[in-house]
Amino acid sequence: MFSKLTICLVMTMSFTMAGQAFAQATKQETKKESKAKKSTTKAKNETAPKVEETTTPAPAVTPAPTPAPAAAVAATPAAPTEKDPVIAYVKEKFTFSYHGEFYYKRLDPLSADKEDRKLQDTFIMHNPTITYSPIKDLKFLATSEFKYTDAPAAYARTYIDRHYRSLVTLTKSNILTDAQHGLKLDFGIGRRIFDRNEGSATVYGNNRAFVSMSKKINDSSLGLFVQYLNNDPAKGKITNSTWKHSLELIPSISLQLTEKLSYFFNDDFVVNTPWRDVPSQNDYSISHDMNIGVLSYQVNETNSSYFQLKYLHFEDFTQYKDQYDWFEYYIGHTINISPKASLTFEIGSELARGSDGRDGLSKKIEYPELALYVDFSL
Repeated sequence: MFSKLTICLVMTMSFTMAGQAFAQATKQETKKESKAKKSTTKAKNETAPKVEETTTPAPAVTPAPTPAPAAAVAATPAAPTEKDPVIAYVKEKFTFSYHGEFYYKRLDPLSADKEDRKLQDTFIMHNPTITYSPIKDLKFLATSEFKYTDAPAAYARTYIDRHYRSLVTLTKSNILTDAQHGLKLDFGIGRRIFDRNEGSATVYGNNRAFVSMSKKINDSSLGLFVQYLNNDPAKGKITNSTWKHSLELIPSISLQLTEKLSYFFNDDFVVNTPWRDVPSQNDYSISHDMNIGVLSYQVNETNSSYFQLKYLHFEDFTQYKDQYDWFEYYIGHTINISPKASLTFEIGSELARGSDGRDGLSKKIEYPELALYVDFSL
């Protein structure tokens, strides 16, 4: 349910502005880096791409302090330097980050058995990421997802109790810059790698090429992430639902409404073509994973809260199904333990669904589920 999703070493690569990382092509395919994340939809075909996006408000401008007279300024010792050249190089060129998702879910919120409606199942995803920047504006990224659950096998889905998938990318940043060209443009290529899962995997991975564009306007920004993917299914496991080519578009808007209140919108829109040409099927499948709005309020330097409203819509190669058309909501609070570590607590549920026979709110709204997100970097 939690999209949230980044819903692969993955899950994200991140791009600034239209989200520090579309990642996600991204820290996408996995993480909800703005904590508007995870749009991780369980109904969505897990072989389809997912890119997550994070938006960071521009820091407030602080007036430069008036320098003290030279005689009054105490001598400042030089910053310590790393004596070991290997360690110094690693610190300069490499970064490591971790994103963890911990869900506490119900077996079946719509079950007639009240025991099935209780919070009881744990779903865990560990998402470490390593980046290497050998030269300016060039970055290698490797990220992986490890998924575990104590839920029954019928409900486990992509949580296979081992490595699930990884993503490796090479990105050239600042091909165009906002300052010189009025637009920031990055370009990259990558490979998604799925775990063979002891021979049961239906897809080996996919290859991709992507472009990220962003434009800053005062404290707000506009962005567009465009990605082409070519599927690599497992031999002998191609079906009528297997996709071959995919185009992913993620427009985004980030607005700083007040000093402490910000708004974020994005729509992860994917169009897939089928591997097999079946006359009785549609020529494409589509999906929307849309953050209609994420309102974030910065309480103070260490605390912030958000409300997220999502719309999700999927159509397969056969026909449109209104059970794949619904809204979700999430309410969360983030605590910044340090500049490089944070905890996010979240509660949410399905808000409305097109196929549940109700004109108003979903039956599942009575049964919200819980999540904890852990982020830190070195």
